[in-house]
Amino acid sequence: MAAKLPRDLVSSPTPAETDVFVYDDVSVPKGPGVETVRQLTTAELRTILLNAAASLPNTPAGNIAATDAQAAINELDSEKAGVALANIFTALNTFPGLRLNPATDTDIPIDFTVAPTGSFKYMSRWKVTSTIYGRRYATAIGYVETINARWTGTNWAADSTASAAAKFAYGFDGAFRVSPKANTAVAWLDTAWDTDRNRSGSIAEYAIGGSTAHNSGILTLTETINRSGYTIASNLVQVPEAGTYRIRAQSLITHTNVADPVDMKLELAIGTARPGTVIGTGYCNRYIASSAWADSVGIERIYQITTPAAQKILVYFSSANAGTLATVGSTANHLLIERVQ
Repeated sequence: MAAKLPRDLVSSPTPAETDVFVYDDVSVPKGPGVETVRQLTTAELRTILLNAAASLPNTPAGNIAATDAQAAINELDSEKAGVALANIFTALNTFPGLRLNPATDTDIPIDFTVAPTGSFKYMSRWKVTSTIYGRRYATAIGYVETINARWTGTNWAADSTASAAAKFAYGFDGAFRVSPKANTAVAWLDTAWDTDRNRSGSIAEYAIGGSTAHNSGILTLTETINRSGYTIASNLVQVPEAGTYRIRAQSLITHTNVADPVDMKLELAIGTARPGTVIGTGYCNRYIASSAWADSVGIERIYQITTPAAQKILVYFSSANAGTLATVGSTANHLLIERVQ
């Protein structure tokens, strides 16, 4: 066994680089200036062996910049991905995919654990053609898939300006939306996709309460469910965007007028104030001369809203008989709005 002799173990201060100490043969080739040597102690030999990797040169190549073997091993450990480790990638990575069915599909097993902090968090990309990609983004309320559209942080931009783009949005509440975009060389805002081809599932629900006069006032609406951007102000509900909606109202109603008979109506209207455009009426006639008597009335309509700011949803009571009409209880009084297209 042979090892290069450290300078501090040689009596001469200037041993030659070719000087060696042979442990199994005490002979020592004489280099320039070498006169005497001594045998290494166990501690000295251990030090030499432990530091051997740091003494071996490494030629930097690829992503390894270290110039000795020990530093190269350390660098590799800090930069490699471990098969059985929870890896955190800080740069874009490309995966060929694990094919469960080699003939038809590619399944890439990736787990994203960081919640989106912006509008769209980029998750993955796949090639559709040589110039067009499909992408998946996470959002705060669901996720989005696009074809030929990439998010720049402020706008969407097409991979190929010669082809149309499409966005498929899925909400946690079951809402689904398809948004196309004609081919364009100009980036566009997320609000500037072309007219939706289909959307369904966005829901809002409100508790109906309070009372109205037979010919004035609207009922109080208290939000209980809002999953897709509906807004309410002054008991007027504005849908998030133009589309076709299913609107259903139901109430248990009483009338202070004790005439026999007396009519009681629940009106469902579109507009910004009473009376608006009435799109449905639920009514009943009371034939008992008692203000304590109540009856349940309901309405359901499919209605297309084209201008949400001007076509708000409101409900109110009306009657041909003077007096005050009021809701009874709480569970029987509600307004449900659902986007169907």
